[in-house]
Amino acid sequence: MVVSYSDRPWFCLLGRPKQEPIAIAELRNQGFPAFFPLRATGNGIEGLFPGYLFAQPLENGFWAPMKNTRGVAALLMSAPSSPSRVPPPAMDIIHAMVDGTGVMWPEPSRAITEGGRFKVVAGPFAGFAAACTRKTQDRVFGLLEILGRKQEVPFNRGEVEAA
Repeated sequence: MVVSYSDRPWFCLLGRPKQEPIAIAELRNQGFPAFFPLRATGNGIEGLFPGYLFAQPLENGFWAPMKNTRGVAALLMSAPSSPSRVPPPAMDIIHAMVDGTGVMWPEPSRAITEGGRFKVVAGPFAGFAAACTRKTQDRVFGLLEILGRKQEVPFNRGEVEAA
């Protein structure tokens, strides 16, 4: 769940390579509302905007410690002493794209229903069609015929789409 305040601006920060989760934890430990949107792909979960995260200043408007936080490489600035503000409509769109855990799931996989058919679009079974046996938040299980036997195979949601 992303905590945010409508009366505070959002700033964009550049994270150090592969240290965005550390930066988010450190910012939150200092009291800054922070957000690193993610997306599910055929290869797992990754940053929606790799290397970039978002944070709001403290209640008193104080933002300076953000730029020296572990895992943060820089705070994007519009002037030497003024951080660039992310337009509120842009943040509204980003928040609407992700679920409560901050992850954006591929649209086609949401339409897959248990018992329904789907097509594998990525990975070693690309091109196969299957019947959905069950679903979890990040996986779809399908019944495939492999070497003359029916086998239940798990797929990342980014690897499949409704048929």
